[in-house]
Amino acid sequence: MSLNTIAPLVLLASLAGAAARTEDAPPAKPSPPTAAADKAADIQRLLELTGGARMGEQMMDRMLEIQRRGMPDVPEVVWDEARRALDIGELTELIAAIWDKHFTHDDIRGLIAFYESPIGAKLREMQPMILEESMAAGEAWGRRAMERVQEKLRQKGFPAAVRS
Repeated sequence: MSLNTIAPLVLLASLAGAAARTEDAPPAKPSPPTAAADKAADIQRLLELTGGARMGEQMMDRMLEIQRRGMPDVPEVVWDEARRALDIGELTELIAAIWDKHFTHDDIRGLIAFYESPIGAKLREMQPMILEESMAAGEAWGRRAMERVQEKLRQKGFPAAVRS
């Protein structure tokens, strides 16, 4: 369930609770944050530090660009609409759940400490460039690999299914 769905429900529930409270009843004490909520907040902090959402957006933009090049007849306005329809918040929620599954809260705190350290800060600074260069290298490698496969198919008498 997304924050956009949860927020109105929380607001509605709090308004209903306030309306149901009588004047002589003491207001309810706010409950302390749960360990799960603390961990979730720390995972969000870690994702901010690591640029996880930003990298997700970069990958999404790169994938759309590859699709764009493969379908040059599709009007630009369609690609713009498709990009706006992709919700990076949904991806962030999925990624946060994965971090939650594989790391303890102490692990997450340790990673936050690392990413706030000087070497962690350098990694954060360099990671987008490393990702971009790695994706470009992988794309070029993939093209060369497919050309080799197609050449092997041609040598064996099979027409290449895909031409570059």
